Amino acid sequence: MNEFQKSVEKFIAPDLKERYRDFKYVGQGGMGRIVSAHDTMLDKRVAIKLLPAVSHSDTALVRFHQEAKAISKLKHLNIVTVLDFGFTSTEEPYLVMDYIDGTPLDTVIEANETIPLRTAIQIALQICDALEHAHFNGVIHRDLKPSNVMLIVDEQIRILDFGLAKLMDQTDIDHRLTRKGQALGSPLFMSPEQVRGEDADERADVYGLGMLLYKMITGKVPLEDENIIVILRSRLEEPPPNLPPNSVTPVLTDATNEILQKALAPDPANRFQNMKEFKAALEDLKDVGEFVEEIELKIPREKYKLGKQGKQALLVAVMVALFGVITGMAVIMKGDRDLKAIKEIQKPAEKIEKRPKVIKQKPKDQIPTGFEIDSQSWWKAPLNRDEDFYRLLGSGVKRLNVSYNPRLTAKGMEIISDLNLDSLSLEETRIGDESIDYLNKMNLKTLDIRSTRFSNAGLARLAPSKRLVELDVAYMKHFDDKTLALIVKKFPNLRRLIISNTLVTAKGLATLKPLRLTKISASGLKLTDKDMDIFAILNPEALDLEGNFITQKCIPSIKRITNLKWVGFDFTAVPPEAVAELKRWKPDLVVSNRKPDDKQVDEMTETLFNADDHI
Repeated sequence: MNEFQKSVEKFIAPDLKERYRDFKYVGQGGMGRIVSAHDTMLDKRVAIKLLPAVSHSDTALVRFHQEAKAISKLKHLNIVTVLDFGFTSTEEPYLVMDYIDGTPLDTVIEANETIPLRTAIQIALQICDALEHAHFNGVIHRDLKPSNVMLIVDEQIRILDFGLAKLMDQTDIDHRLTRKGQALGSPLFMSPEQVRGEDADERADVYGLGMLLYKMITGKVPLEDENIIVILRSRLEEPPPNLPPNSVTPVLTDATNEILQKALAPDPANRFQNMKEFKAALEDLKDVGEFVEEIELKIPREKYKLGKQGKQALLVAVMVALFGVITGMAVIMKGDRDLKAIKEIQKPAEKIEKRPKVIKQKPKDQIPTGFEIDSQSWWKAPLNRDEDFYRLLGSGVKRLNVSYNPRLTAKGMEIISDLNLDSLSLEETRIGDESIDYLNKMNLKTLDIRSTRFSNAGLARLAPSKRLVELDVAYMKHFDDKTLALIVKKFPNLRRLIISNTLVTAKGLATLKPLRLTKISASGLKLTDKDMDIFAILNPEALDLEGNFITQKCIPSIKRITNLKWVGFDFTAVPPEAVAELKRWKPDLVVSNRKPDDKQVDEMTETLFNADDHI
């Protein structure tokens, strides 16, 4: 037992101890140590993942930041979700997750030697669903392996540890973290392109799931050898082998081999091109029905090994139900998919956003070290210290993004206030009321302060401005109707407003009438069908209603929004036929309507009925 395991409390930053109590060592995850603790705000135990002190390089910090952002985008019952993440006062990154006792798939395989084909397919189908959702949101896991899949109950699974997740929209930064020849992933389950250190897309996850399926069916990995170099070389040079004899019932051998051969093709172009194709093939195999009688899986419930740290009881993050995410958890979830994701109203909502590419608007030697410029002309400073911003004086920068920067303080804000900016993003920083005077000095056109530390009293001190046209206050846990009314008075020319997952109510939305808003993000506000009439009065061009308690009954109100060009019904109970009705009303209307599963719909419906009982 090492010193950390013996004395966990000594290694926990003071500011974490303000909210969390009773820390206990759990084990080692993909990138950091894991402890459990009691969350005094939520009154339950949570799992907290900490980046080891020895890894506080900029590369490690950025990769940890990638993990947090990747997971926080995902809302799926088979994927772990993050309750909170950030950096401590000592610059230690952390993730806070819900937890549950479960059994990792590798332990189940070890206890059973192999897993019956029907059960293996059932597990693989859940992984397909989860990763299809992840890929839709621009996230690749690229470290699929049995230890990253947790069995909970009744063969339900959760995918863990997106510590090596590659964000499709982070290509440039990922090139720096994963240089040519520097492979990321677990060697036995890596795709050939990962072995070569090349870019990995969703087809790397197809390969990973193929490896995992082979392992479940046979208890081994393809081309197994004691020498890992021999295994990896074989992957690059040889086609995947067929299943060993008697692995599955003979009538299914050819069909199963065909699926595995396609999933494990060395060339990504020859694989299933996405999880939807993989899932369809597995569904066809499942429908054949020629399965031998299966024995019940042995699920070890005793303590098991976690890495090489000895036997532990693993507490793992698990996806909370969508209803819980959007309601009770809303003030601490760090989502990333509201109006900011609507880059162009006319783009199909189903299309994954293109990866931003860094462009060189200035000669390379004129861009200060540590800064970069993206395709939207935003200067990005994710890890810069306060004093670094002196280097931007006189640079002509107009749009500055310091989101998620753990090092930014009021001192840095003082320097930034002298840059003559048009736009500033402070998302998920520690900036709060002490910087109000610096914000007032800037006279900005767009301001993003989502998930920051500004209080309602602090926001009341914002100076009035006729120049501000866009404001993002999403996930501000105290932002309420009264504060919204003050904002309306102070910024009469607002055109784009993001108030997602705040305390704003339907009554508070009425205070927006004096504004001429073109875009409104009102996701996660607990709105119902009866609350939709206000939007006909506000008449925006784009309206995000994700996660609200709305059904097909809201459609008449929506059809009264004459300016509407884009509307988001993601994770609501609005059915496809209601969307079709809207399209008949306005054929060029773009509608995003990703559907929750049946369980989530039932939860939403139950909540609606309960709400009606109290009216």
